[in-house]
Amino acid sequence: MNEALNRWWEEFQKILNYPISLGDSQLTLTSVFKLLVIVVLVPVAERFLRRRVPARTHLGPDLQNALSRFAGYCFIAVGMFFAFKVVHLDLSAFAVMIGALGVGIGFGLQNIVSNFISGLVILAERPIAIGHRIDGRRCGWTGHPDQPAQHDGRDE
Repeated sequence: MNEALNRWWEEFQKILNYPISLGDSQLTLTSVFKLLVIVVLVPVAERFLRRRVPARTHLGPDLQNALSRFAGYCFIAVGMFFAFKVVHLDLSAFAVMIGALGVGIGFGLQNIVSNFISGLVILAERPIAIGHRIDGRRCGWTGHPDQPAQHDGRDE
């Protein structure tokens, strides 16, 4: 019984460590599992840090929000880079895919990326702070930065 279990375990480890070539890199099921665990844990850790750390500072709530968002984006970027390095995945293997993504951003996602960058600029300049009321009566909506807009039904 013990010998059969040892043989099964050896075969299972062979399956987990079977190399799959991807360019100059080699992936195994074990490394893919590590990658998935890190990809799941990085956003969880970022969310935890974004909620806990600003509360311990003596900054204003609007500056806490801006800094925590920016630090969160940096944390996720570094975490994803770390995840690829842990599994020994050469990022140059993704050069073509990243180039295609750049073309996609240039054509299809230009408005979304523009809005994201505008949001970062607003966070950095802080013209709208937490607690300010936004009045867009010319557009037919009023609201608070933390709440969804309320449309009054007028279309201009």
